[in-house]
Amino acid sequence: MGLLKRLQELVENEKISLTYLEQKIGASKGVLSRAVKKNTDIQAKWLIEIVENYPQYNAEWLLTGKGEMLKESIRPEEQFSGTEKSLMDKLLESNDKLIKFQQQEIEQLKKEIEALKSEIHPQKNEDRRGLGKK
Repeated sequence: MGLLKRLQELVENEKISLTYLEQKIGASKGVLSRAVKKNTDIQAKWLIEIVENYPQYNAEWLLTGKGEMLKESIRPEEQFSGTEKSLMDKLLESNDKLIKFQQQEIEQLKKEIEALKSEIHPQKNEDRRGLGKK
């Protein structure tokens, strides 16, 4: 099995199109599609981009067909640098604060809705009584 066939396997495994892959790696539209269609070579820079954008795939498998398609599971803590982890922690903390604020806001709105309902219900009863008198 050749490189282009393995590239198609990667695309199928990711459930994406070649066009999407081209966009993701910064290639012009049709660069990979034409290569696959015409069975021509792909520039090394695009292969590097694919390997960098899809680190879960075994580069040796993609290039030579040796080994497994997917690398062994990468532990989540190994996927990110210290800076990325710090940013993710801050983002998660920020999201937690936002969720707490939104929950408080929802509770306040529920109270307001109940107060408005109690104001409306007496009016409905009066409206019904008023219709009967006419």
